Amino acid sequence: MLAICMGLRRGELVGLRWSDVDLDNRVLHVRHQTQRRRGTLYDDDPKSRRRKVVPMPALCVAPLRWHR
Repeated sequence: MLAICMGLRRGELVGLRWSDVDLDNRVLHVRHQTQRRRGTLYDDDPKSRRRKVVPMPALCVAPLRWHR
């Protein structure tokens, strides 16, 4: 749902934690991303090296509440 609605990079989506999701205020805090290098996963800063707060469409809130 987030990949379709938000346009985040794959590494940013995989790197999201529940602590980064604020369902009440409908925002995501993109603080890190997950990358794979030579078969090993590691966390890194976002590609732009800037942490960002992204508004989340209302369409995403209900599925995330259900999934959580």
